[in-house]
Amino acid sequence: VAGTVRAIDAAGLYAASCASCHGPVGEGTANGPSLRGVGAASVDFMLRTGRMPLPAPGVPMTRGRPAFSEAEIAALVAYVAAFGGGGGPPIPDVQVSRGDVARGRDLFITNCAACHGAGASGDSVGGGFVAPPLLDVDPTILGEAIRTGPGVMPVFDEGQLSQQDVDSIAAYLAYLRSREAAPGGFPL
Repeated sequence: VAGTVRAIDAAGLYAASCASCHGPVGEGTANGPSLRGVGAASVDFMLRTGRMPLPAPGVPMTRGRPAFSEAEIAALVAYVAAFGGGGGPPIPDVQVSRGDVARGRDLFITNCAACHGAGASGDSVGGGFVAPPLLDVDPTILGEAIRTGPGVMPVFDEGQLSQQDVDSIAAYLAYLRSREAAPGGFPL
């Protein structure tokens, strides 16, 4: 029927793209960690940033194009959450409009610039790790990274960075993307 949305077979997507490494019910295998209790933010982040699924076990995770559509990602996130195990943060509701740009700048310089660079253009962290540029990062993905600490990035929980702080960092990054941040044509 025209205009209807077909149901997403999350179990089939998971079986085809995730189970070989993470196990049939997310219990983990020698090729991949358990997904039980990792939380929706972590699963959404890994899928939405194209870090998962890996092309083969042992390949380093890198940011890329998502392998799944928005609807498929949402279905997989819900499917993995059903594995249980509790824990893990939910997908954050990051709103640039709620943020304070000046506070976001201070928070970014204090907590993020050492790895991501003062202008959020990315930098080498050492040990072969690279902190990616953040200028093109969606606010929700930014919030997910802050709450889940992917790779060597530390986790920043609500006690370290409140939701208002995350909104403010997102507002500062939005400002850096704007022409106002580079009136002479060159970014920071």
